[in-house]
Amino acid sequence: MDHVRAQLGASVDEVCEMVVRPAAASVDREARHPVESWKALSEIGVLRMRVPVEDGGFGLDLASYIAVIERIARACAASAMTVHMHSTACDAIVRGAPAHRRGEWLAPVVDELTLYGSWGSEPGSSASRLFHSSTTVVRRGDEFVVDGLKHFCTMAGVARGAMVACTLVDEQARHQPVSIFVPGEGPGIEVFGDWEPLGMRGTVSPSVRFSACGIEADRVFIGRSSPGGTAQLALGFSAVMLGSAEGALGTATDHCRAKVLAGSSEPIAADPLVRRHLGHVVARLAAARAVLFEAAREWVPDEPRWSVVPAARAKYVVQDAALAATSELMQIVGGISATPGLGLERAFRDVRTASLMPPNPDRMSWLLGADLLGEQVQMFDFSASQ
Repeated sequence: MDHVRAQLGASVDEVCEMVVRPAAASVDREARHPVESWKALSEIGVLRMRVPVEDGGFGLDLASYIAVIERIARACAASAMTVHMHSTACDAIVRGAPAHRRGEWLAPVVDELTLYGSWGSEPGSSASRLFHSSTTVVRRGDEFVVDGLKHFCTMAGVARGAMVACTLVDEQARHQPVSIFVPGEGPGIEVFGDWEPLGMRGTVSPSVRFSACGIEADRVFIGRSSPGGTAQLALGFSAVMLGSAEGALGTATDHCRAKVLAGSSEPIAADPLVRRHLGHVVARLAAARAVLFEAAREWVPDEPRWSVVPAARAKYVVQDAALAATSELMQIVGGISATPGLGLERAFRDVRTASLMPPNPDRMSWLLGADLLGEQVQMFDFSASQ
């Protein structure tokens, strides 16, 4: 496994420099899918990182997986986020799919350029507060019928399938949180809406409406999430933000080494104030990275205390560090950082947008405080009531 991790890491670095980083600016500018990055990353096995070895994947441990997401994010945060959302869907398949479906759905990830989405957000609900899915699943004979609206549906329109958070309504009108695996397109599935966000533009996450969408019964998973699954989701978001900020630090450092102001014979990197600010960013990001990887190493799939609490702590620390770092780096570089040329403003926008992914700072600090007081906690509160 150590050999696999080392080999994959070296391949990821090469692909990021040759393909992902050069495409990042146009992916952001055009708000388009990073298809060339997906293709190159798929060819070295990145899309099957979390697929178990017995299913043809690498079966990477969480810390190794987080390291890959971080590396991709240094080159293109949107590419890293799409890979993370795809991997989250693969994990849900591994945890809950029937045996015959598991093989059917994972095989294209191993053998083809296939990505899956993970769609939970709705306009009228918040995962950082009390999440209730208004998207319903109702049995009709031998199949289930899905109705509802999802937004921020990453890769909608190109993903071959998606894991969707829903509420199962049974014959007694009882409500139960479930996840369903839906095909990427078909009758009753409508992808719509423009995608013009502040950042993460390459995730291309429009809305999806389900209207009397019929699916097979074995596509419904009882139980919406597990402690380990939600913790992994938050750790991946943290890796995207950290990697993006680290990439910005590299860009700013190169600029400071090369930039010589009129009337000076030395680059601005020689300025003690610039060095002090760069050092501040280095220390802040190094501390955040240590907290993130400590949490990833502590991860236990379905044990709340050792999954949720370290993940909440990591996202809180990383989010704060990445937001502050990208802002400070723009201040160091000056006005040119606000233009697209260097990519610093893209990193600033991507981190700000990624920081809005749940849980939010209030939820994370509550989790940490409640745990300190001895309460049992979970990453999100799910409601299955009307």
